Amino acid sequence: MIYGLFVIAFLVARASVGQRRLSETEALANALDLLEGTLDGPIEPDDQARIHRLLELADPRAPLTLFAEHYLAELPQAAERASLVATVYRRLADGYEEFMANPWAERALSVGVVVYAAVAVVGVTLVATAASASGPAETSTVATIGQVASTIAGAALVGRGVLSLGRSRSTAYHWFMRGLLVWILVTQVFVFYSSQLAGLGGLILDLVAYGSLRFALTREIVSGRHPHGAASRPG
Repeated sequence: MIYGLFVIAFLVARASVGQRRLSETEALANALDLLEGTLDGPIEPDDQARIHRLLELADPRAPLTLFAEHYLAELPQAAERASLVATVYRRLADGYEEFMANPWAERALSVGVVVYAAVAVVGVTLVATAASASGPAETSTVATIGQVASTIAGAALVGRGVLSLGRSRSTAYHWFMRGLLVWILVTQVFVFYSSQLAGLGGLILDLVAYGSLRFALTREIVSGRHPHGAASRPG
């Protein structure tokens, strides 16, 4: 029940928060609020980019927008600091670029994804079968059907991504992430019902895989390499 409520809350928040485009007045107000924090020193590159994006949404003819753009252009930029997080991210990005430069990288990725999906299907089937044998007949049957059906549905989405991998890595990553979301938001509800320990382990693996795919998709978009397909926004 707790995990089910968490999933429902996530879906409601996802549907209602952050989907509305800022109005011109709201964008300008947010930009001015961020500029207020730069009055006593140079501006960080990330803050400069964030303010610039907000000003692009504001009314370009408004006096305050023009003033903010001029003020932002005159601000000295702070030197970039190599934080531990930035250093780790850079190394991961370099490692990804080096790996994907190999001619066998996409084949290895396909094999790895297919193996992961196969292990997920077999694993959830074993968990569902064991729970069905030991629990109340009616509820166990529903949980078993839910686990197996949703796992197969997620695996089908992953398989669709494998078929797209040769044409567009970004498109393939989107399909992989959709399959993982089915496992995270649907399958894990039934797995937690059958076995909390198995549910926790599976959830951790799925979240790590999902985060890795988001990172890989971001690198594809940032690098601008789309010989096999067009760039798209991470989902």
